Amino acid sequence: TNRRLCATAAWNTAGDHSTFGSRVEAGTDQLESSTDGARSRNRAAWSAEGSLETGAWSVSALARLDWVEGFTGAPGARVGAARTWQDDSPTTWTLRAGAGTGFRPPTFDDLFWPARGSASGNPGLQPERAWDADLALGVTGTEARAQVGVFVSRIDDLIQWVPGSDGVWRPHNVGRAAIHGVEGDLSWGLATGPVLWRVDASGTLLRARDATGDAVTGGKQRVARAEANGFAELSAARGPLTLAAGLTAVSRAPLTAANTKWSPGSLRWHARLRWQATGALRLDLEGRNLTDAWVEDLRGYAAPGREVLLGFRFTP
Repeated sequence: TNRRLCATAAWNTAGDHSTFGSRVEAGTDQLESSTDGARSRNRAAWSAEGSLETGAWSVSALARLDWVEGFTGAPGARVGAARTWQDDSPTTWTLRAGAGTGFRPPTFDDLFWPARGSASGNPGLQPERAWDADLALGVTGTEARAQVGVFVSRIDDLIQWVPGSDGVWRPHNVGRAAIHGVEGDLSWGLATGPVLWRVDASGTLLRARDATGDAVTGGKQRVARAEANGFAELSAARGPLTLAAGLTAVSRAPLTAANTKWSPGSLRWHARLRWQATGALRLDLEGRNLTDAWVEDLRGYAAPGREVLLGFRFTP
């Protein structure tokens, strides 16, 4: 049983081209668990944020201070800016950039999961502290939308569950992790007579490395972090019927911190049929992982095989 009690006070003001607000909150988290035991933790936070729009430019900034019982308080900040361009055509270009810091304390499970069989908590964990930055360029037209971006982050004391030599999973603080990558997405639609075609796709290339300088694990890909993943779907809609098919691809991922063992990549196909029977009633038939591919999200924990789902939605 989880209980969260929280009190919040906030103040906001807005002008023609600007906003500003401040927020204070305090609360307590309580847990009664047959595994983690009876636990409680107090917390408090203060934040102030503002934004400004001037023509094609918009900027924002946030300052925050977090305090969680048992851990040192953590100040944080985030800034962002965006610039848009639009010529005589209906195409709009947007360039966005942002940077900030982060703080994440360990969860009750991270700290207190009892030593049973294949997992055990670690009460000595410290919070994660990080900084990150990103830059993205997007374009929107009448029939298509696309975006590509790059990102980078550094995380100190990253909390990661890894299996030990005894096969038991435990959370540990990784001294430093360096993460950077490229991601993009695309949506495109085209009408051919009574049929509306649509393509949706996205993908990410990721390098999540151990940046501790350790002789064994330094520079290696972090456990369970796939180096690439992607999604693509083609759909066709005509009247009340929509038919779609696509795939999800995930590359291999390391099973050990030294990258001596890797899980194989996976390719999962899916298809769905949707019938809008009436304005209020919709029927869905969906097949997932149609080829029944073997996939392990984590070592020893298999994802579902082939699934067939039939459902309906009624909206009065």
